[in-house]
Amino acid sequence: MLEPAPTIDASQLVLPSFSRTIILDAVGSTNAYASQQLALADAVTARGWGELSLVATADQQSGRGRLDRVWTAPAGSALAVSFVVRPHANPAYRVPPHQLHWLTQLLALAATDSLRRYSVQPSIKWPNDILIGEKKCCGILSQLVSEPGGHYSVILGIGLNLNMTAELLPVKTATSLRVETGHTVNLEEVLSHVAETFAQFARAFFTAEADPTRPLLGGLSLRERLYQSMSTLGKEVTVHLPGDQQVHGTAVDLGEDGEIMVRLSSGETASYSVGDVVHLRPRTDWRS
Repeated sequence: MLEPAPTIDASQLVLPSFSRTIILDAVGSTNAYASQQLALADAVTARGWGELSLVATADQQSGRGRLDRVWTAPAGSALAVSFVVRPHANPAYRVPPHQLHWLTQLLALAATDSLRRYSVQPSIKWPNDILIGEKKCCGILSQLVSEPGGHYSVILGIGLNLNMTAELLPVKTATSLRVETGHTVNLEEVLSHVAETFAQFARAFFTAEADPTRPLLGGLSLRERLYQSMSTLGKEVTVHLPGDQQVHGTAVDLGEDGEIMVRLSSGETASYSVGDVVHLRPRTDWRS
């Protein structure tokens, strides 16, 4: 089997929607790199980042996920991308800062759409993981960045396990596109498709004033797309909460702000905006 190249060939990328594309042979963390570059930019140079830019590598050496978990992969086996999203750079957009958290789900939808091109059936595990079956192949980490003038940007980092062999997977609950399909994939092709799909979703969302109930591409709203793609809904789950607390129940819905709604054994329904979800039982007809 042909082994993948350890770096991204920038000449093979098709990314017309992005003001700036930075491809690094290796970096500690694409999120940290993007955050540092944005922090160093003055008002003039920041404009060069436009409303959408990205930083990507096939060799991230000190990546971090949610709850500060370490995320590492051999060079060429995974893709690490950070999207720098600056809606205030476009005066036509009216995006309330409290709605920016939905960008995480938009990126998750873009990634699932892209992975389906490889004849797999990915799903979203609330809040920010992408599964194939019940095994994780992608994770997303977001951070809010304050810019001069009271504006806010978002840096969205995604790590995709693409060309890892089964022996290279860090845990038994992980998988990769190579493991699932039996062949390697082109890093540039995946990056181009994920990025351009995310750009389309993001701009449609901003045009809709960041309202998750308004139609996006194809007529479906963000919430409707999440209902179709989120495998957490309808499952028995354990939600691990800050302070070593945990609750058990059935995930029955998404709240107004995207929080997970869990029906507890008492019959009450509680909402959680932060937490680490573990799927326990198969999906049921949760909308009945």
